[in-house]
Amino acid sequence: MKRNKRKYIKRRGFNFIKIFFVLIFLGFLAIGYIWQRVTALKLTQDIKRIKSEIAEKEKKCKYLKIELAKLSSIERIESIAQLRLGLSYPKTEQVVFLKESNFIKTKKKENKIDLVQYFKKLADNFLDVPQSSLEAKEIKDDL
Repeated sequence: MKRNKRKYIKRRGFNFIKIFFVLIFLGFLAIGYIWQRVTALKLTQDIKRIKSEIAEKEKKCKYLKIELAKLSSIERIESIAQLRLGLSYPKTEQVVFLKESNFIKTKKKENKIDLVQYFKKLADNFLDVPQSSLEAKEIKDDL
């Protein structure tokens, strides 16, 4: 009888150890599953936040493109030049036409001539303009 009792106690102890390790294993599985779900939830929230930031940045980019188009329109630049800076279109006597042949010759010789001589010739072509047409006004305001 003692022998049977000892076997029963050993089996009972062995069963207890089996159950204990199975419960520990199931606990780790549950913790792993919960950790996975929490991580997936955090990543989903991060993705939503980043998508909303991207949408906000795209809206701002479109707004800035529209603003750039408004500010760089020819009509606006022309009105600022006329009203703020006092500029006007040149008169026919103020327009100077340069001969294209002079530029072609200087471009061909440009490799042989140094830059100082090139710019002196270029300045000489512009010096034929009457001094009265070279009036300049002081710019007081920034654009």
